[in-house]
Amino acid sequence: MPFKFTADETVEACLRRIVIEQAQKASQAARGGAENPQAAIHSIRRRCKKIRAALRLVRASFDDYRKENIAVRDAARKLGQLRDRPVALQTYDMLVREEAASPDPKERENLLAQLATTSTEDPIAALIDFAAAIDALSERAQRWTVRRSGFRALEGGIGQTYHRTRKALKRAHRHPTAVNLHDWRKLTKYHGHHLGLISASAPHILLASRSAANDLADVLGRHHDLDMLAGYLGEETVLAPVLIRRKAELEAESFRLGAELTAESPEAFRARCASYWEEWTAEKQ
Repeated sequence: MPFKFTADETVEACLRRIVIEQAQKASQAARGGAENPQAAIHSIRRRCKKIRAALRLVRASFDDYRKENIAVRDAARKLGQLRDRPVALQTYDMLVREEAASPDPKERENLLAQLATTSTEDPIAALIDFAAAIDALSERAQRWTVRRSGFRALEGGIGQTYHRTRKALKRAHRHPTAVNLHDWRKLTKYHGHHLGLISASAPHILLASRSAANDLADVLGRHHDLDMLAGYLGEETVLAPVLIRRKAELEAESFRLGAELTAESPEAFRARCASYWEEWTAEKQ
């Protein structure tokens, strides 16, 4: 079934289906991840973000939102730490290749040594622990209840996430720190997932907006990877000018994309989504 709400299911039934499907696929990836742990971790983290986005969408109508959101976050936390090592190395090699840079030959060796000391968790053990936690969530999801029906169950979550995404853009523009830009990226991804979840109500419009949100999240993700690499290399690296320039370019692009994505007021955005939903469900009756 698709990762979206459908007209022939209640919001409660959709939430259960979506979360259980994503949790089961994440569990399968974890239990089969011994051969390629990094591929499994990438898949799992993507599915956990989808689960948390679905939970955020119904947060105002789902009494167990806080507890279950924390459960998913904590289950995936160790896996996020295991992601950093290969990503930092890939980012370093990409910069050297694309910029035709000539770094200190020992710099890559030093980076590898740093990454080895900061990533001591056994990935196989972490995957097994994750599978147990996400299986428990999948079991609980079969009994979840949502207090409201229709768009009333979603409007609080979709409106709050959009509002927070706009605020995060403004905060990052005033103070473009690594933390602010990363927080903005996380909210942008949730917003994009929300657009996808309700996309059946106005596919052409909402899927285009979701694509724009994904583009912005990708730009901010590349910035995050560069910032993480800069932290490992330190200020004395010969790649410092390249890192500074690349990050500045990505920041400028992200602010342009963000302004376009969230130009609408939160009130207008929420009302527009409600209108799409009401027209769509009326047609299906």
